[in-house]
Amino acid sequence: MIYIARNWEQEGPFEAAEVRRMHEAGEIPPDTRYWQEGMQDWRPIHEFMGLPPETPEAAKAREEDYAKFHNLGSTLILVWLLWGAAFSLYLLIAWHSSTGAEVAVFATLEASSLPRVSSAPWVLPTLYTAIGTGLTGWIFFLLWVYRAQLNLRFLGARDRDFSPGWAVGWFFIPLANLVKPFEMMTQLAERSRAPSMPSRPWRQMGALILFWWITHIAGGGLRLSMASNSPAFFSVILIARSLNYLLPAVIASIITFEQNRHRAAQS
Repeated sequence: MIYIARNWEQEGPFEAAEVRRMHEAGEIPPDTRYWQEGMQDWRPIHEFMGLPPETPEAAKAREEDYAKFHNLGSTLILVWLLWGAAFSLYLLIAWHSSTGAEVAVFATLEASSLPRVSSAPWVLPTLYTAIGTGLTGWIFFLLWVYRAQLNLRFLGARDRDFSPGWAVGWFFIPLANLVKPFEMMTQLAERSRAPSMPSRPWRQMGALILFWWITHIAGGGLRLSMASNSPAFFSVILIARSLNYLLPAVIASIITFEQNRHRAAQS
């Protein structure tokens, strides 16, 4: 059985095969040390793996990566951009939801809804502004998902089932996109929290992510069904879609905050 020390924390015991799997998955930083029964002292992990020692250039590059993560620059920028897009879209929807016809446009956010609305000159430009803002918000969210998953590698998170690329890719695969993104976000929230922190905030995050995913699925399902053209029906869609843009911003903010606390706990 093998013990490892990574990110200032001792972990184990592990089977040798599990240690090799974690190393191949990129879950073990190069400066990790290991110990097993019979050894007098902890040794660099590269000796166990039969690899050459880390070069000074590689060590410097790794430290620069850690410094970039510690600043959380790009991640925080994406969070603020996501909030900006969410609030802009929410204000557009709220401003133009006074009649049933206008609710129909902004609830569905589709140009096909135009025949149902008045011919007011502001309808077309405002509709496309809302569509563009909504798409921009989702792009910011997917970029944040990629970056947040990448941060887990620097945190040394174990048992990651989603790479940064697949964390985004699952949103575009039919049927799988009904389940996998929810699983990914749930695991992202759990792995972002430092092991030494209490579990209560994670339970709260789980409920928030579940609520967001329900509104996400419900909003899409209601829009596709279009069982009624009444203002009340479109108002239900409007509420679901509004939450579908605001809740990701809330979730991204909390997870980014937890990752920052996790990194600070390692310093």
